Amino acid sequence: MYGYNVKLIDENTGDELTEPNQKGVVAIEGPLPPGCMQTVWQDDPRFVNTYWKSIPGKLMYSTFDWGIRDADGYFFILGLSMTSSMWQATASARGKSKRQFLPIQTLPKWLWSALPISLKGRLPRRLP
Repeated sequence: MYGYNVKLIDENTGDELTEPNQKGVVAIEGPLPPGCMQTVWQDDPRFVNTYWKSIPGKLMYSTFDWGIRDADGYFFILGLSMTSSMWQATASARGKSKRQFLPIQTLPKWLWSALPISLKGRLPRRLP
């Protein structure tokens, strides 16, 4: 992809995965092209610590997605790689069934879901 230096990274070691069909975390070497997320509003250190320092030993932007690269060099995104309780709750709001990993009392009150409706297709709804 033009403008992006995309890599697959081993989640535990931070090493780049270069062989085809290996599963790893999709990461992008900086600098990011124009139009990409530049910060978290009024919290630059949080942005750097969350997105740029999550890969051990490297300063790379993590997409928090699992991916593989085939023998022709094409990337395939497999889904979210996040493992903390907060991220699992976010993933369940995006349609991933990860609630079974969390006790019901730990689910955040801001959890959202999409309900099917005939007029627009889906309607966002906050779960109780």
